[in-house]
Amino acid sequence: MKTPRCSSSVKLQRTKLFFGLITIFLGIMISSTATAHSSTKPIFVGALPTIEIVPAFSIDTLIERLKSTKAIGLFTKLALKGDVEDLMENIRKADPKSDLSKSRSEFDGLVLKTLTLLDDKDPTLAEDIYVARDQIWQSIIEDKT
Repeated sequence: MKTPRCSSSVKLQRTKLFFGLITIFLGIMISSTATAHSSTKPIFVGALPTIEIVPAFSIDTLIERLKSTKAIGLFTKLALKGDVEDLMENIRKADPKSDLSKSRSEFDGLVLKTLTLLDDKDPTLAEDIYVARDQIWQSIIEDKT
């Protein structure tokens, strides 16, 4: 007997939602002097055969879009900003030789939270954050060193 399964598109949307939140939070914390990232590379989502090409993005643009979206209320944005600042402080205080897996998990959680908030009312921003999440994480790590 076959068990019901989610379609590939539903799995992809759930994954995008999870990682999109991370991107939003990192985008808020990266300084306004961040430059556009022009490299593109394929991203494999889980075991799905779907490949996405990451477009060039600007962290500043993501930050501005997040600030101006009406999908998230003012107080929620302030709470998210506080969470991002706490994460950034933890990353700055971390021993340079230490493993950042705990910080990455916190980042992933913040991205998921953000994607959940954006999913229904601003899905384009949620998708852009999801797609840029790894590049945002790399920018944070590079700023630490």
